Amino acid sequence: MRHNLRITFLSTILTALLAAGCSTTPVSHDTSRDLSSIQEQVSRLLSQAQNSPVGVAERYLLDAAELLLNNEQAKESLSIVSHLEQPTLPAAQKYRHLLIFAKAHIALDTPEEALEALSGSRFNISSLTPFLSIEQQLTIDQLRAFAYDMTGRHLEAVRERIFFNALLSEEAMQLNEEKIWAGLQNIPLAELQGLPEQQASQDLNGWVQLAIIAQNNTYDIDAQRHSLAAWLTNWPTHPAALALPPRLAILNRLEEFRPKHIALLLPLSGPLLVHATAIRNGFLAHYYLSQSRNNPSPTLHIYDTESKDKSFMEIYLEASQSGADLIIGPLKKENVTQLETMEVLPTPTLSLNYGSEPQDSIDPKLTEFGLSPEDETRQIALKAFNDGHDKAAILYPDNSWGYRLAQSFSEQWRAIGGEILTQEGFPVKNNYGPSLKRLLNIPQSELRATQIKQIIKEPIEFTARRRQDIDFIAMLALPSQAKQLKPGLDFYFAGDIPLYSTSHIHSTASTQYKKNSDLDGIQFCDIPWILEGQSDLRKDLDSAWSKRNKHLERLYALGADAFHLSTWLPIMKHAPDIWISGQSGNLQLLPNRRIQRALSWATMKNGKASEINPPILENL
Repeated sequence: MRHNLRITFLSTILTALLAAGCSTTPVSHDTSRDLSSIQEQVSRLLSQAQNSPVGVAERYLLDAAELLLNNEQAKESLSIVSHLEQPTLPAAQKYRHLLIFAKAHIALDTPEEALEALSGSRFNISSLTPFLSIEQQLTIDQLRAFAYDMTGRHLEAVRERIFFNALLSEEAMQLNEEKIWAGLQNIPLAELQGLPEQQASQDLNGWVQLAIIAQNNTYDIDAQRHSLAAWLTNWPTHPAALALPPRLAILNRLEEFRPKHIALLLPLSGPLLVHATAIRNGFLAHYYLSQSRNNPSPTLHIYDTESKDKSFMEIYLEASQSGADLIIGPLKKENVTQLETMEVLPTPTLSLNYGSEPQDSIDPKLTEFGLSPEDETRQIALKAFNDGHDKAAILYPDNSWGYRLAQSFSEQWRAIGGEILTQEGFPVKNNYGPSLKRLLNIPQSELRATQIKQIIKEPIEFTARRRQDIDFIAMLALPSQAKQLKPGLDFYFAGDIPLYSTSHIHSTASTQYKKNSDLDGIQFCDIPWILEGQSDLRKDLDSAWSKRNKHLERLYALGADAFHLSTWLPIMKHAPDIWISGQSGNLQLLPNRRIQRALSWATMKNGKASEINPPILENL
């Protein structure tokens, strides 16, 4: 009787859940009929379970749970298997029970619960294993590895995949090794370097050493190639040696891809002289640093695109005909647009700005690279999303620059599922108070107080109240503006709302940190060149141009990365999913032939950048 009552209870609950799901979810006529059919099948299975003896009933219950799970109703599936008593089930049903339970939790985004089932005592895996086939054990192992990855425990997932790798078919092994490599790429370099070798298997040690090579020396591709050659000598029979990850395999073809002659095209006279000079000096700093390390160096010719005697196109064609196999530049937007309109480019070209033509009409020999602010608004969206926020407010200067950034952030935030509650432009130089009050909906609070005074005809004590539904504010501002906006937000009781900003709030020229204390608490993204201290490249630049313009540091980084990309670009074309470390950010080649940057993160504390964190990277 107790068994039947439990089945009846399950049937009642499940029918209610299905009915609720069908009634609240807008579906097409066909989909509704499919859901009705599933409900009928589940009800029939539950009825059969109710009328069957213990030992048979459980099979029908598992059939019902599996049917629900396979039709994207994991919550309802879990409601069935959670009521089953493990110890009473035969081994075959225990195995099904375990899989359904774990898969349902994975589908419901509760992988820790799945891991507890797949690894803990609840399902007594050790006693179940002797009754399972190799294929069934592999299924459990693979599910466990997947759950580890979901929880961010990538090293555990890698260990798991290495453990069962040799048991897989050739095709499955290749896919599993791709997942091993992907997992290792998600583990920070410092963690990989700190892994004690005696605590790792031989295969894991080999994988880890290979992953260190891939993450280390990415700013010196020749050093990386030499490290790879040494690894292949030391690990000739390792599984990865038989099929290197594409990013590393392509290093063996480096000499085939490396440019022999580079033409650098910059406006070295005219209004952009100062900016072009900074880019050139950053480029030369990396060029000479590479030479000092005895790396092969291309022939280099530098052209002034503002020559009074020739048009830009004449200079570009001259550089191409001079034997250059890579042209870097131009910098001016209108010159890049000219290249975009050419039906066929004579030479592979890496521009240092973006044109205005539709990307699908551009010759694939043209790759575009620059300090796009859209890269930074993308990082704000990703950071806020990763921090668990849903509802955004945008604060931006009321000018074309501010509107461009606000629109960019809004589009990217909505694209990843976020909601924009409100956005407000503030005057560039005047009082910011009215804009902040409108952003926080304080005028409505003041209006209510005024109405109450009019009704009761007596003075009342009143404290303005801001809206409470904002998760964070994307504050797009310059340092001088942010220094007034942040205290203003504090004044209007919004000091607890997280603030995210672009690199524009972070002045590279200011060393008087007390003057920046009003920015404390703001999280912002910026380039590694600025946030991550003195690299060898910056030391060389400091030595050669010690009196350079500190306001142009980001342009020096752009120039350095232009040389960096001259060698990496062909490799990125053959392995488009890779990110490489650059001075202007982590760099990735997008399908539209543009280089996307991912920037590092910092928090303003005591007037300066603190708590430096790596960029948030996406897969294509």
